[in-house]
Amino acid sequence: MRIKSFSELQKQRSFILIKLIKYFLFLLFIIFIINSRALAVSPPCYIMQWGTSGTSNGQFNTPEGIAVDNSGDVYVADVINNRIEEFSSTGAYITQWGSPGTGNGQFNEPAGIAVDSSGNVYVADTNNERIEEFSNADAYITQWGSPGTGNGQFSFNLAAAVVAVDSNGVYVADTNNNRIQEFSSTGTYITQWGGYGGGDGRFQFPRAVATSPINGDFYVVDSGNNLIQEFSSTGTYITQWGSFGTGNGQFKTPYGIAIDSSGNVYVADTSNFRIQEFSSTGTYITQWGSFGTGNGQFGNEGYGGPFGIAVNSSGDVYVADTVNNRIEEFGACPSPTITPTFTISTTYTISPTITSTPSLTCTATITPTQSITCTATISPTISMTCTITITPTAVIPLCLTLYKNSPNPCSNGTNIVYQLCDTAQVNVKIYTVSGEVVREIQQQGVPGMNSIYWDCNNKAGKGVASGVFIYSIEAADGITKKKAWGKMAVAK
Repeated sequence: MRIKSFSELQKQRSFILIKLIKYFLFLLFIIFIINSRALAVSPPCYIMQWGTSGTSNGQFNTPEGIAVDNSGDVYVADVINNRIEEFSSTGAYITQWGSPGTGNGQFNEPAGIAVDSSGNVYVADTNNERIEEFSNADAYITQWGSPGTGNGQFSFNLAAAVVAVDSNGVYVADTNNNRIQEFSSTGTYITQWGGYGGGDGRFQFPRAVATSPINGDFYVVDSGNNLIQEFSSTGTYITQWGSFGTGNGQFKTPYGIAIDSSGNVYVADTSNFRIQEFSSTGTYITQWGSFGTGNGQFGNEGYGGPFGIAVNSSGDVYVADTVNNRIEEFGACPSPTITPTFTISTTYTISPTITSTPSLTCTATITPTQSITCTATISPTISMTCTITITPTAVIPLCLTLYKNSPNPCSNGTNIVYQLCDTAQVNVKIYTVSGEVVREIQQQGVPGMNSIYWDCNNKAGKGVASGVFIYSIEAADGITKKKAWGKMAVAK
């Protein structure tokens, strides 16, 4: 047996090292492609609107703050009219309270509003520099705050201050003091964080704050820095995203923020006249809106885009189109009737010598799911035409949104979560990083949120090895197909 020389061993080691580097670079490339691949997510559809300029029930003069309670009722801070108006989820007027002044239950241009899980309403009474609390029956409970820079004091000074609540307490964007203050539900000061500046955890005029129902993290609209900043429930800085501009994920003086039940973040990008949606980690998802007074548009006379924004438990988004003095609602696109057009025209003439009464039946099948039958009875000596005409309406496109699987890393099993806007056959394939299919799972998906469970086993039912895996999810409804990609880790 020949012993390899030192140079041969060196060459062999170099060859192995080059192969390992190539494999590592290929793995990085796959991960980059997955992370950078934008999911094709359609924005929600315009549903309806309500409100006009005025002082009567259901009218507004500069509506800014907006909130939704657990039953779906919508509360609007009607700023110049110095009142709070309550509506049903479909915009039907319910009640109102408030008047100009400094007394209990009175307001001086209230701009922010929030509702807790018990239905209690918290209002940022902006120019009175205080927070007022009301019961779910609109009765005054208490208030706290005064002008200043001390603990529990505020400097709103005409700013559209916004308040948020969760199970831990009440959080106030103290705009001109460039900080977030936390209070108990009864107004006891707890803590604060922030300070003027452009660094991590510092603000230039924070306009709004919202809490995540998923993990209790806080998201702050740092309006002057054109950023969204995320903090833990204890105020520890986590991350930020955004910059000045008009591109996807950029902002021009953002004002409002809301978070849905999945943790997705909606931002009122005010001077860009649009709403932008992001994942909980700041990944851009979609946007909608433009300048104007039409359905789904915001602003008027060159200024004043969307200000307040709220999301209900069904994912419907309510936007305060402030200058147009209205509330606009957006949500899941309705499913139209699929009715392709076709015409059947057949003429039969029966001679006078035929004494029987024949029967004519014409049948047509409509792709993909509908059929129709026309039956005509023809008497002798009569000529008859059977005509069927069906006019189509819009066909809803198939949409697919992929969410993070959980738990990740997978040890004993994980759920791959996705959302559909229509019924579809769903197929999930799980690959190694080298492209080998280790498992394939099928499911009939329904409109809304769905999940597919993987037990971290391969086709043979044996557990896979620890490492990084790639998965694809494909939805097909018989007409179109949509596909998305994700990745996960397995740790055993």
